[in-house]
Amino acid sequence: MTSAHDDSAAPHRRTLTRRQVTAGAIGAAAMVGLVSAAGVEGAAAAPALSFVYPCDERRVSDDWAAHRARGSAGGTDYIAIYGSEVRAMANGTVTTADWTTSGSGGRYIRIDHGSMGPYRKVQTDSLHLSELYVQAGQTVTVGQVIARSGASGFGSDYGYGPHLHISGWFDGSNLDIEPYVSAMTVPDATSLVYALYQDILVRKPDEVGLASWRNALVKQGAPTMSVANGILYSDEYYLQRIDAAYREILNRDPDPIGRADWHRRMQTGTTSVDEIRMTFTRSLEYYLAAGGTDTAFIGVLYRTMLRRQATDSEIVNWVKIAAAQGTGTVVSMIWNSYESGTIRLNTVYNQFLKRDVDPSGVKSWVPLITGQGDQAARTAIVTSAEYLIRARERFPQN
Repeated sequence: MTSAHDDSAAPHRRTLTRRQVTAGAIGAAAMVGLVSAAGVEGAAAAPALSFVYPCDERRVSDDWAAHRARGSAGGTDYIAIYGSEVRAMANGTVTTADWTTSGSGGRYIRIDHGSMGPYRKVQTDSLHLSELYVQAGQTVTVGQVIARSGASGFGSDYGYGPHLHISGWFDGSNLDIEPYVSAMTVPDATSLVYALYQDILVRKPDEVGLASWRNALVKQGAPTMSVANGILYSDEYYLQRIDAAYREILNRDPDPIGRADWHRRMQTGTTSVDEIRMTFTRSLEYYLAAGGTDTAFIGVLYRTMLRRQATDSEIVNWVKIAAAQGTGTVVSMIWNSYESGTIRLNTVYNQFLKRDVDPSGVKSWVPLITGQGDQAARTAIVTSAEYLIRARERFPQN
């Protein structure tokens, strides 16, 4: 048995995970917001013009100026492989969804985004498409898949090499849209940061944190995963999880030395925010509090980890394993079981999506959580489209 903060209680040492490295890539400025508790009274206003990228590929083969220089209508050509998803760059209404290939633009979609910034009418065109998923008169939301890229034009499905051409029209004038394109709109970024702070840190974002993370999403084009992991792997969250483990597993407040030790381990990647809970259940302190016998200990493990009573046969089996391999092995085997993984997964789902995982998703999600830990599931969920939609609903931006 081990004490709650004995070095021998830690699992094998690990290098920093990819997620931790990615989280740090945003920069120290964004991390400052995680140590301040100042509240935010309101959200920043939306920018004059704001569009999201129309496809996953952000490399440009031909820009607006190059198009105009050769006498063409200005636009941006993205290096999108044939069949890539094409998304609405902002909310709007489809005014044209042309399936023909006769024109130079081939199959194309025009969306009217209404009034934006100083302009009364803003429109975007998506050209050379292979498939269309919307029709004229249909309302679309930012980020919605509206088509697949192609190479259509001049009466052929392959009038060009595969790419996606985007044109912007502002009160009838063809202007460069690229300066207003980012990975995420300011309203969505604001809603997402508010949701992440509330669900992970259980507080409102402070002004520095909100501005830094929103800037990372909108101006720097940082992936949502980087921002989410910056918060999930922050010192503030580490300390919250350490305190919770002491109180929920050991039924006491953390002692200063133990708290600092576990914090150091999390910072260096030698343990995770969830492994501390498993390690505590392997400690002598927990064993004695559970009754001081293998039978009593296993009974408590079932009630806390699996949320049910152990059957007589299960207790007999685990007592034999404990005698042969130690109670630490019993803890590890129960913690990493499919049953435990399902329960932990549902806990994460309810924390962030306020629902249980659907039955079809259990088979694919449980191996992730038992193999990579609860943090991997947290990251995947908070970077999902469903989470962003809930963030919009919970923290709407005008």
